[in-house]
Amino acid sequence: MSSWAQAIPAMEHDSARLLFGAACDYRRAARVVRPGIVNVLERVAAARERPRVDTWRLVAPVLSPRWRSVLDGLLAVDGELGMTPLAWLEQSPTTPSPTTVRVELDKLAFLRRVGADGLDLSILAVERRRLLARVVRRSTARA
Repeated sequence: MSSWAQAIPAMEHDSARLLFGAACDYRRAARVVRPGIVNVLERVAAARERPRVDTWRLVAPVLSPRWRSVLDGLLAVDGELGMTPLAWLEQSPTTPSPTTVRVELDKLAFLRRVGADGLDLSILAVERRRLLARVVRRSTARA
């Protein structure tokens, strides 16, 4: 891969528009004659794919079989909750009442019980973690 593609901040930002602009800026600064649009778009697509592979490479050692089962369990419907634990954790409080405070404390206790407070993802850049959190919030349990 060319050096301009390596300079693109794809690990922190996954926006095709941002990556395309970064590629054009880099080529302009390097005084490279602008390539065809297809060439730039293909390289932007490759630059977006590389962080996905790198993210998995960094996170895979942290995801022990125990953690994988915990994460899979977040997607299974819990009879007591009447929904998946993931959907339950995503629900925001709607009113400031003792009941909603109790529910939020129950969520905190659940996360501590599965050990989420000890999961260290500092190996990923802050922007990458934000991007992944945004992707998870937009995704359905089925996805």
